[in-house]
Amino acid sequence: MVMGEIVPLLDWTNLSTNLTDAKLNDFCKKSQTQYGNVAGVCVQPKYVKKIIPLLPKDIQIITVANFPEGNGQLEDVIKTVYRAIMHGADEIDVVIPYKQYEDGSSNHNTLSLLSQLKVLCGAEVKLKAIIEINHLQTKDKILAVCRDCINCKVDFIKTSTGKIPGDLTDSMIETIIFAIKEVEYKAGIKLSGGIKKLSQAENYLELISRNLGTKYLNPELCRIGTSSLLI
Repeated sequence: MVMGEIVPLLDWTNLSTNLTDAKLNDFCKKSQTQYGNVAGVCVQPKYVKKIIPLLPKDIQIITVANFPEGNGQLEDVIKTVYRAIMHGADEIDVVIPYKQYEDGSSNHNTLSLLSQLKVLCGAEVKLKAIIEINHLQTKDKILAVCRDCINCKVDFIKTSTGKIPGDLTDSMIETIIFAIKEVEYKAGIKLSGGIKKLSQAENYLELISRNLGTKYLNPELCRIGTSSLLI
């Protein structure tokens, strides 16, 4: 694959909490490349309003919620998401309560969180569930989380916050793909966490293409979160 095929799938990300106006401006400029524009730009909630005038209409405004620990109070998470949507966010990347999946079974708190946020987001705002795959590790836990996310009709399953060390392995991605293929509803997949090289992105996208078909290699179904591929 070439950059012209990968850039339209990127969620260009900077989750620093101390960005100056100059840094925000420079960051947003990098989202518009010689290979085309990225799919979306992801920042902390407090910067959502600021980046809207810095970006063309075809780049999605993305922010995070319940980040990064996934242990916020439901009421607080809902308030954060509501404000972000009111400020102009097109997509919400929310961290689920991943630490509660200790026995590889379904989790009520995840189901409650995602089902309420899905209603709040409606049809216009995409909801991505961050499952923190390097914490889960085992196939049984990853499957349980993915099944809960899919049951709640999230738009994307996202692998990581990028805060927990560990490699994103092919077998982890294949487990997510297995869960997606189990049902008729097709959730998207967002790969994130330590993706710094073009070769990594190429390998992951080829894996998705082999298992889900080339139709998945579009920004409605596939994203790569990165803070370094465009530097």
